[in-house]
Amino acid sequence: MRLLVWADGTRGDVLPVITLAAGLRRAGHDVRFATHPTHGRDAAAAGLEAVPIPGNDPRAVSGAVQAGTVGRGRRRFLRHPVFHRIPPSPDQLAGMVAMCRGADVVLSTIAFGVHPAEAVGAGFVRVALYPTEPTADRPHHLSRLGRSWGGPVNRLTHFLIGQLFWQPERDWINGWRRELGLRPWTRLGRPAGRPAFRVPHLFGYSPAVVPRPHDWGDHLEVTGYWWPGDARPEPLPSGLAAFLEGGPPPVVIGFGSLVDPRPDELRTAVRTAVASAGLRAVVLAGWSGGIAAEAGPGWYPVDWAPLAPLLPRCAAMIHHGGAGTTAEVLRAGLPSVAVPSSGEQGFWAARLHALGTAPRPVARRGLTPYRLADALRAAVAGDACRDAARAVAGRLASEDGVAAAVAALDRWSRAGLLSPVPSSP
Repeated sequence: MRLLVWADGTRGDVLPVITLAAGLRRAGHDVRFATHPTHGRDAAAAGLEAVPIPGNDPRAVSGAVQAGTVGRGRRRFLRHPVFHRIPPSPDQLAGMVAMCRGADVVLSTIAFGVHPAEAVGAGFVRVALYPTEPTADRPHHLSRLGRSWGGPVNRLTHFLIGQLFWQPERDWINGWRRELGLRPWTRLGRPAGRPAFRVPHLFGYSPAVVPRPHDWGDHLEVTGYWWPGDARPEPLPSGLAAFLEGGPPPVVIGFGSLVDPRPDELRTAVRTAVASAGLRAVVLAGWSGGIAAEAGPGWYPVDWAPLAPLLPRCAAMIHHGGAGTTAEVLRAGLPSVAVPSSGEQGFWAARLHALGTAPRPVARRGLTPYRLADALRAAVAGDACRDAARAVAGRLASEDGVAAAVAALDRWSRAGLLSPVPSSP
């Protein structure tokens, strides 16, 4: 099949999808990969030529989201930038349609990719690194409820959060559909005249980490993780390797693609907590470069380092709870402390605690050095978190998420689920 794999978001969002796209190409599919120019080098490292997508710079988007959440109370939740995004420009929308032309199937991390796919007569598959579809088993990952409240309440949270996304975007999306000659969707976001419309989904996480809901249909596939960098593993920088060998295993500090609006505050809290716990630290600057600052005794800052070879040589990790970082921590069998800030980070932080691999999360909004130090001691002292982390890593080692995704696409193709999205009359 001719596939367009369209990946939007931060580096942690895009790297696993690059792995998926490369695996689909190895399986014999004709794959085009579309992403922000920011991620072009990562795509090239996997042997993919990235088609630049029209849209906002992911670093700027991340910064806007963090600025709207860090230090803000719960009352601001409904005004979260996640729910009130600036619509793409007409040129950007036209570029999305042009990008999808020639594809038999569009696989996209963006839900509204279904509209240009329908316009060009292609099938559509949603790609996600966390559970997005309604279920009675648990509340929506953005609901902040933290635990199951029973089937009816859980399903209600999915409906309400879905409407928080749909209602601010309904007018421009339906206007766009009219321009494309497509029937507008209903006020609740359902395709008009197609009540049984099912969008196939590939979920790139492990059922050992987030169990598959009992009420999901066979068009929703939880494949296992798509591990970045497996085809071309990268060595550690020589200076970092020397630091690791020069003392006991350090804690890794990395907030990935988080653009924290107060990096000095974050750095002070983390540095104080690490010193209080008597640990050395490797600090990955990421997109919040201010957290690294200058080197010092037992404090080694570096712009970036591959996590796969680094984490097994460390005692624990302090991180933001992003999907990509969480996956790598679990793969390494490493205890961790999550400091979630926004989006699905709280969901992953809660999952780590539920699995026993991490103490209770320390929310970025209420972060203090003392709370973080207590959590770090709980992660590294004793064997509880370490044993739980190693048990999860053992289960993940037996999975092949890319192979499962390839098999799901083949099964859906034979069942007719990858046929072009039905055009509106």
